[in-house]
Amino acid sequence: MSIEQLEILHSKDWHSVRDIYVPVEVSGDSPSFKVESTRLDQTVVYAGRIQPYRLDLANDPEARNILQTLIFSSDRDRARIEMNERKYRAQRMQTATGETIALRSIPDVVPAIEQLQMPIGIRALWLDPELLSGGLALVVGTNGQGKTTTASAAIVSRLKQFSGFGIGVEDPPELPLDGFHGKGRFFQVPAFSDNPTEGPGSGYAQALLAAQRFVPSLPAGGSIVFFGEIRDARTALEALLMASNGHLVIATMHGQSVGAALRKLTTWAMATAEQTPQEVVWRLLAESLRLVQHQQLQHNWSENKEDKDKKRERWDEAVVNCSILSMQGEKNKPLYDVVVAGQIEKIAAYARAHSSLINKSESSSAYQIKQELMAAKIT
Repeated sequence: MSIEQLEILHSKDWHSVRDIYVPVEVSGDSPSFKVESTRLDQTVVYAGRIQPYRLDLANDPEARNILQTLIFSSDRDRARIEMNERKYRAQRMQTATGETIALRSIPDVVPAIEQLQMPIGIRALWLDPELLSGGLALVVGTNGQGKTTTASAAIVSRLKQFSGFGIGVEDPPELPLDGFHGKGRFFQVPAFSDNPTEGPGSGYAQALLAAQRFVPSLPAGGSIVFFGEIRDARTALEALLMASNGHLVIATMHGQSVGAALRKLTTWAMATAEQTPQEVVWRLLAESLRLVQHQQLQHNWSENKEDKDKKRERWDEAVVNCSILSMQGEKNKPLYDVVVAGQIEKIAAYARAHSSLINKSESSSAYQIKQELMAAKIT
């Protein structure tokens, strides 16, 4: 199939664009390469569906000019540009057929957790007062499923409701979290570059160590540490250790399910230079884990192309389909024992039961929901 056979995404539908891929011609080696020309006619975009679209750039000169400006910029890596009232993050990638510039749409405002279209019970768990005493809360999923948006929304809402202090380590910082949220203060810092002699994750580890020393001593708890993404062994182990030290660690990571994400997390944590034993890692997880949310966005686009009055929904107004696991340490001894033993299949069974109950619940009380989860029979 050629690009000419793709459906055109017209200018009026730019609000739905999430990802843009622009092929370019380059000369020289990275990082001192030079962009010689672009192939805008080969630009491919994604707009909340599996299939790609091509752009009608001939009738959208503004978009063409902005794309050209970004591509020929001397700061293409992780640049932020605004196009058609949306902000984009840019990343270049060398592929087998040449250089490609990738643009990802990012929100310019962090929503509150109440604004996300997810079950009321899940929102209640994110605002659970007991999280003030710390623990690990994960948002997992595949690419482009709104993990960072959910994590950021939870941070903003908790700071507004409970005050406190937060610091986030990201590579790079994405959403505008830095500043005051109610009486809560959040600091946003980029991860350091990895040290080649220390291997992957060394930059994140250094930034997190600095962040931990930066966090104040709060008598009633309320400190939040945000890991932009767990993607290596050192970061995985650090997340478990910081969560067990009284901080609320909120992190994102890639994973196909709750169980798959926890298997990846613990496998990484065991693979550090310290070679932390398996039983220690699983016990750390059982004691510190409070919430794992696997999510997938459901886009409710209008199928009637002739209906001019029916506006298509923006991608960031999509419904968040969730599966979830709620942990309470030894308060829920059966689940605690399953996690300590590293029994992934039984963990998955708990996640299915929790998801079914929470998705049906109309309670806005985290305490009530957790009581119902502990009383649920797991088969």
